[in-house]
Amino acid sequence: MRSSKNRSRSKGNRNRSPMGNIVNRVFDSSGPEGKVRGTPQQIIDKYNQLTRDAQLSNDRVAAENFQQH
Repeated sequence: MRSSKNRSRSKGNRNRSPMGNIVNRVFDSSGPEGKVRGTPQQIIDKYNQLTRDAQLSNDRVAAENFQQH
């Protein structure tokens, strides 16, 4: 029979997410310019930069496309 000490230890682990901390995870994003890899914030920053570059070159279609990704 299990002791109450073992049961109380396992209760604390139930609330942990199986995916871990999503801020530090690395993701792959397949966009129109190929794959973008990084943390969620890095991917957002990369697409924002691609959007600005497209706007500077007067490519409204590409800029809108990057904003949607």
